[in-house]
Amino acid sequence: MDPLVYTFQPLAIPLRAAFTQASRHRVASESVWATARRGDVVGVGEGCPRTYQTGEDVTSALAWLAGLPPIRQLADLDAIAADAPPAAFCAVECATLDVLAREAGQSVAALLGLPPPPTRLRYTTVVGMRPGDALLDRLPGLQITELKVKVGLDLAADLDLLAALRARVPDARIRLDANNAFGHDADAAARHLAALPGWWAVEEPLAPGQPAAAAWLGRTLGRPLILDEAIGGPADLARYAAEDAAWILNLKVSRVGGVRRALALVAAAQAADWPVIVGAQAGETSVLTAAGHLVAGAAGAHLAGLEGGVGRLLLAWEPVEPSLTYGPGGWFDRDHFDLDAAGFGLRPLPWPETPSSPCA
Repeated sequence: MDPLVYTFQPLAIPLRAAFTQASRHRVASESVWATARRGDVVGVGEGCPRTYQTGEDVTSALAWLAGLPPIRQLADLDAIAADAPPAAFCAVECATLDVLAREAGQSVAALLGLPPPPTRLRYTTVVGMRPGDALLDRLPGLQITELKVKVGLDLAADLDLLAALRARVPDARIRLDANNAFGHDADAAARHLAALPGWWAVEEPLAPGQPAAAAWLGRTLGRPLILDEAIGGPADLARYAAEDAAWILNLKVSRVGGVRRALALVAAAQAADWPVIVGAQAGETSVLTAAGHLVAGAAGAHLAGLEGGVGRLLLAWEPVEPSLTYGPGGWFDRDHFDLDAAGFGLRPLPWPETPSSPCA
C-alpha cells in the first residue's frame, strides 16, 4: 500500500462580521488546511491552532506537519499521536479519515464504527462581546433562542449586552462564556457573574488548572460551570470530577486533537454523567462542522448543546461544498444538504484568487 500524499497550507478566510471575545478579536479565520491523496481519491481536513487554547500557532503547526513520517493507515497516525500538537494532529487526522473512508466507499462514521450522525440538530448561536445592532436585530427573524454570550471584565458593557439581547429575544436561554477573563481571582468572578441577570451556566470564567476554585465558584453561584480549555483529556476531566460541583464539558474537535480524542472525552464524560456541549472555534469551516456531528451523535442523551454550523453565514467563502449551516431556530437538517455518501460528505472547491475583504 502506497503512503498517502499530504499537502498542508494556512487558511485565512475573511469573516462577514468581526467577532470579539475576552481572549481575541477576529476579522478572519485562522486554520491549517490539509489534503490527503492516494491515487485519484482525495480527503480534506482542518485544524485551528490557538496559542491560548492548544499551545500552537499556524506556523508551528505547519512545521510539525512538515515532519510527518509516511502514513498509510490510521495506525501510522496513532504511532505519533502521544506528543502531537492537537490542532495540527486534527487536520491530518480529518484528512486521513476522509480519504480512507472514501477509498472504502463508506462514511467516516461507518469507518469508525459509529452510528450515522443525527439528521436533525439544534445549534446555539454564539454572540461576541461587541456584536453591533445589525447582528442583534437579525436574531428575532431567525427565531434564535439558544444563545451563548461572550462576557469579560467590563460589567457595564456585559449588562448592556444582556439587556440588548433580552429586548430582542425575551425568551432567550442564555449561557455565558468568560474565556478565562478572571484568571485566578475567583472572588472577582463571583461578584461579576452574580451581578449579571438571566443566565443558566457559565463557561471558563477562570484560568484552567483550578478544579477546587472552579468548584467553589460554581457552588457559590449555584449554577453549572462549563469546562472547555480546562479539559485536554480524560485525566483532566477526572481531576475536576473529583470536586463537588455541577460540571458540563464543552469539547471542540480541533482543540482536543481530533475526532477520536473527542470521542474518548465523550466516553469519559458519559461515565461521569456530565452533559456534553460540542463546541466550535471561531472561523471553522464545514469540515469541522461535519466532524462535530459525529461527536454529537456519540454523545447521545448527554448532548446538551452544539456550537458552530455557521459556514458561509460567517465565512466569506468556504473551501468545500455544501456549506453546512443551521437555519431558522438554530435547526440543522442534514437531509436538506447534498452530501456525498462517502467520507465526510463534502466536496473540495477551488480557492478564490482574490479573497473577499474582511467584514464585508
